[in-house]
Amino acid sequence: MVQPDLAKWGGISGVAAVVDRIASAGLRYCPHYLGGGIGLLASAHLLAARGDADGWLEVDANENPLRSLLCPPLAALANGRIALAEAPGLGVEPDLAGLRALCA
Repeated sequence: MVQPDLAKWGGISGVAAVVDRIASAGLRYCPHYLGGGIGLLASAHLLAARGDADGWLEVDANENPLRSLLCPPLAALANGRIALAEAPGLGVEPDLAGLRALCA
């Protein structure tokens, strides 16, 4: 298992080539991004785009209001899976009112 970090390898476009090399070597890609919701959600999209049914994404199960407000799909973990939206970009609409209340 190889764990390149999307934030350290040039984002989705930068790490996509690395992921292709991992796959061509017969290894498993497991995104390494645990810090914030946006990067973790981007990693989930890259994993899903590869169509790797055996792929792994580590999602922290601890309470994290900021991550939940920025990336609702990550808070909806069910049966070991999250559902990604099909809207443009990362497919999320951050809860700005909730963020304001959290930061007040």
